[in-house]
Amino acid sequence: MLGAGTLTVVLLLTVVLGSATGSLATVSKAPPGQSHGSEVVVQSIKSASSSVLDSCLISTAQASVYDPANGYVYVASDGPISIVKPLCTVIATVTPTYGAFALAYDPVTKEVVATAGAFSEANFVYVLAGTSIVATVKLGPSLNCPISEAWDPAISAILIGNEGCGPGGVSVLYLTLVDGVTRAAVIEAAFDTASADTSLLVADGYIFSAGPNVNVFNDRTFAYLGQFAVSQFTLQGAFNHLAWDPLNNTVVLGITEAPSLSSVFFLIADGIRAGHFNFQHFKTIGILAGGVGGVAYSPTTQSVYMTAADGNDVWELDKSGELTHVYLGNIAAPEGLAYNPGNHDMYVCGANSDTLYVIR
Repeated sequence: MLGAGTLTVVLLLTVVLGSATGSLATVSKAPPGQSHGSEVVVQSIKSASSSVLDSCLISTAQASVYDPANGYVYVASDGPISIVKPLCTVIATVTPTYGAFALAYDPVTKEVVATAGAFSEANFVYVLAGTSIVATVKLGPSLNCPISEAWDPAISAILIGNEGCGPGGVSVLYLTLVDGVTRAAVIEAAFDTASADTSLLVADGYIFSAGPNVNVFNDRTFAYLGQFAVSQFTLQGAFNHLAWDPLNNTVVLGITEAPSLSSVFFLIADGIRAGHFNFQHFKTIGILAGGVGGVAYSPTTQSVYMTAADGNDVWELDKSGELTHVYLGNIAAPEGLAYNPGNHDMYVCGANSDTLYVIR
């Protein structure tokens, strides 16, 4: 699909979604310590190769995560958390005091961590095991707005990004089980305190922290390494979504914003060690209505999936560069996605349709 050189999107239909460009953009190298971006314009698509396999009702589904220990999918809705048994059967619903917005899985304790509602200004996370909340953890004395999470295997901890109130930055949550009881230790605002971190990703030895730009840190020491300067192509205050594409050593950044601007970026990780922060911005006029509600990668299909935040489709960019889409139904407004390695399906949260979709 994409490498350190050129991203090629195969054009198969005559449906024109942008102006003709001939060959697509090639990323040139920026000097060490600088960031460089080039544009890709999608012009047409081909028919869908995937379809909706199943669905279940979940009010205002927004974010989800897969728990490999029990095979369940946990779905947050900025309120209750639904626990789903594949394919798509809701087996339990729990309601944290301040709701839930983002989710992450801790493979050490085999628990799911949910941040409190994004706009509650409640500095809490909830720890779930099975179908129950087993711990409520305060992240520190300061008032914060936790909004994003990511597992950091280098330090065996969950990183929690804050929206910008309080000290901001990224906090570190260590969980342990002592005689079957969950214990927690927190380092509040451990790094990236100058940024509002609406999405976090740990991959390839790096922490990618997406605020107005994407800051990059060492995943063990938190040393700052540089920045992908994407803000020149985006709107201020937009929500960010990150996924790792191991096939191309690329970070996929989706941004929820006005669809006339670039809403998908491919951050090329190969150059980070040399101080190069090159990326391509994917102009998606007429495709991703309202920008991107979520991004994910499937190792089964080796495709990147992107949801249309104010639309009704999931868009799939496969390893050959071909772009297809799956229509979910009217008023879907899909947001977060979660890949289930147990059945190789993708779970898609439909915020407006109150539905969790399973696509294959």
